[in-house]
Amino acid sequence: MHASSSVRQSLDADSAATLIRALISSRVGYCCSLLVSLPRSVTDKLLRVMNAAASVITNTGKFERGLSHSLHYERHWLDVRERIQYFRVATTVYRCLHNMAPRYLFEMCTPIATSTCGQGLRSVTTSNLVIPRVRQVTYGSRAFSVAGPVCWNCLPDYLKSPDLLFDCFKRQLKTFLFCAY
Repeated sequence: MHASSSVRQSLDADSAATLIRALISSRVGYCCSLLVSLPRSVTDKLLRVMNAAASVITNTGKFERGLSHSLHYERHWLDVRERIQYFRVATTVYRCLHNMAPRYLFEMCTPIATSTCGQGLRSVTTSNLVIPRVRQVTYGSRAFSVAGPVCWNCLPDYLKSPDLLFDCFKRQLKTFLFCAY
């Protein structure tokens, strides 16, 4: 008998979920914004870890059907790419735009409306951010100064409202991401 299956048999579903959240989900979430725009081959490794964690929680086999359904609708877990690209990066941009982030990050999020290069454009009336040009496509596009505004500009306008509170923003962002499933 495998060690993880013997441990799982001694835990109820809520205890297993708490253990997985403490040991695995928190580690996957830690600094995952550094993994933005990485190739799918890298993020798929993290996805396999999350799938294995979900199979331990649900007490199902590795290849059983319905695992992704369980991840999304029962556990309310986002896929790794959505966690990285939107949930971590978008919340950081939100904090920058609402003066809840360090100054060095705040300076990387410039609204088009306050930019001198956007005067006279229709985009001035939107809540979009300026996306700086990059020289190195492989690394430059992964920098927060580029990835943050790109991610923010892809969000619907109701999420970019300046009147939206942080907790409400996170909740509506997660709902928006789940609608894609």
